[in-house]
Amino acid sequence: MPASLRVIIVSICLISASVVRTEAAPDMHSMLEERLDRLADSPDDKTAIRDVANAYLFLGDYDNAGVYADKLMKIAEETGDRDFAGLEGTNILVQVLMVRGDWEQAYRALEYARVLAQGSGNHEALGLIHNGFILYYSTLVKDDYAAINHCFRGIEETRLAGDDYRRAILLTNLAEIYNDRGEADGLGYGLESYRLAQELGKEIPIFYSSLTLANAYIIKGMTEEAGEVLKVAEKYAVSLGYDRSIELVLIQARYKYLEGDIPESLRLYEHAFNCDFHDPSRSIVMSAYLTYAKTLTSIGQPKKAIEIINEGLAYAKGFKLSAYVDGLMKEMARANLLIGDHRTALDYCLRYMDYTDSTYMVSRERAITEDRIKYEIDEQGRRIQENERQLRLSRLRMWILVGVVVVLVCFVAVVLEHYRRKKRLYRAIVMQNGEYLAREQLLLEQIEKAQAEKSSAEKTSAPKPSTSLSDEKADDILSRFTLLMTDEKLFKDPNLTVGAVADRLGSNRTYVSRAINESGKTFTQIVNDYRIREAIAMISDLDAAIPLKQICSDVGFSSISTFYSTFQNITGMTPARYRTQLKEMRTDTKKCTSED
Repeated sequence: MPASLRVIIVSICLISASVVRTEAAPDMHSMLEERLDRLADSPDDKTAIRDVANAYLFLGDYDNAGVYADKLMKIAEETGDRDFAGLEGTNILVQVLMVRGDWEQAYRALEYARVLAQGSGNHEALGLIHNGFILYYSTLVKDDYAAINHCFRGIEETRLAGDDYRRAILLTNLAEIYNDRGEADGLGYGLESYRLAQELGKEIPIFYSSLTLANAYIIKGMTEEAGEVLKVAEKYAVSLGYDRSIELVLIQARYKYLEGDIPESLRLYEHAFNCDFHDPSRSIVMSAYLTYAKTLTSIGQPKKAIEIINEGLAYAKGFKLSAYVDGLMKEMARANLLIGDHRTALDYCLRYMDYTDSTYMVSRERAITEDRIKYEIDEQGRRIQENERQLRLSRLRMWILVGVVVVLVCFVAVVLEHYRRKKRLYRAIVMQNGEYLAREQLLLEQIEKAQAEKSSAEKTSAPKPSTSLSDEKADDILSRFTLLMTDEKLFKDPNLTVGAVADRLGSNRTYVSRAINESGKTFTQIVNDYRIREAIAMISDLDAAIPLKQICSDVGFSSISTFYSTFQNITGMTPARYRTQLKEMRTDTKKCTSED
């Protein structure tokens, strides 16, 4: 049985993952109605569109199958969903194009699907696509070598996908191609596909693998083995509803011929032509013409063979089919030779030679066209991948930019909040310093009053000698020290020492140093505190606008850096920042006053 006969039927089962023939063909009409109802509820459902297209394809309604395949292709174009919509739509479209005989567009669609599947690493889809190539090379262009190559490649892809169901079908196709060529490998691959189908326990693979194996046994002349396997095929044909399958009848006719039951063999061939089989493909019909003619010639009925061949050639011309035309011409020459019409036999020999020559030239042109299409599709695939890469890169850059902006916004927000809090703190510090200066002035007045009262009392009482520093004496030293600092502002002397202060107080250096240390601060810390207080008072006089360098010198600091660091340690801000904060507070106060 020629390879394309089986490949057409099997590939239809392969193309549709959702339409597997596990029931009688008539049930498919009700299934189609259910899928159309589902699609009516969800018009944009890609899976529903795919299922409807596959149902039409299964029923042989290629026009409607093409309509829904085009819908999937449009979705792929609009949404960029090439992995599902593009791939599924292309697979269905390939079947439609091959039935229409448009080999160039069919090849283009297959190459496009191959690029998509390879790009996504979809081994299951690649197995499906290679089966499409098998159908293309076996049916449309009659290139068995290319078909065998795609068989092996498809088998490997299904192995990688772990898809034993489709691997069994592809092994069946491979065996049938070798059967068509009359090579012994057909039996080996037929046994392998049959064994795998039996392990799977799936009816469709068992049915087709048993047909192929029976055909291989028939070619080998192994009648008994062929009969046993053919019984298996007939059993599953009944359960599947394939008992009206034309390829089953043709295998049965060949088997009866091998058995020597010529009348039954001829009856089956006539049955194949006269009965209404469900949707036989044109390639199967052409195969039937050729095998029937060969049988008639071999049993000595060349005139009947010529009649069948003429019908086959007319059928091929009407549907513009090229497959099997060369075989029919060759068989016509043989039949005419048997009836003694040497002129006609020679004429068909010459026509056969011319046809094969033209076919060779056409095949070369087709090969060039295929290479061009493959190059264009590969380039298109590369452009698509590059565009997708650029799109991913653009999206990555956009997300990075968004991330950077978010980080910057957060950073700015944190800085602004920190600045707001710091400004609030500065304002509080300035206000506290102002209040502190006022309280300090009041305290000084009280100290001066108390000191005056004490001096008056000392004048009326006799002094008592003392050799130790009592608490009262320490307080007296500190009080007089405070007056010196506030009234005479000794701290303005950058070279001020404890000894100099002791001389002014009429005491010794030890007493003064001990009294100051008992206050909790060192002499330098206390002096610097007075200097900073004086600096704050001078800075607070905004109208005077005394330069900071001058203030540094006036309050007793010999170094501007020491002034800045001491000021910041005590107040929490630099002198410049303190003056700026005062100015802002004055401005705010004026605004509030004017508004009132």
